[in-house]
Amino acid sequence: MKTILVTGASSGIGADFAKQLAEQGHRVYAAGAYARPLLFIRKWFSDRIFVRTIMSMVK
Repeated sequence: MKTILVTGASSGIGADFAKQLAEQGHRVYAAGAYARPLLFIRKWFSDRIFVRTIMSMVK
């Protein structure tokens, strides 16, 4: 088991990648700009995935 940081995990390829890694048994830290999708990912893999949200503000 490895510990892996996935950025862009709130949607698209990043979300799919985080899910695949968690299914393979890795400890995944998922970071993304949108909190709600990350919370769904955490719910699916609550024992293997640790969600941290990075919010960016663009003017």
